[in-house]
Amino acid sequence: MNETLEFLIRHGYTLLFVGVLAEQIALPFAAIPLLLAAGAFAMIGIS
Repeated sequence: MNETLEFLIRHGYTLLFVGVLAEQIALPFAAIPLLLAAGAFAMIGIS
């Protein structure tokens, strides 16, 4: 779990960008869960 959190802290902006880009170019991918997770991390101070 700790490794996953460190990965998300290190590469979170890139993952968010790629996820939203995938949705915008009409791939079958939902960006809403990524946006909600990014908001939750921002609220608790993980960036």
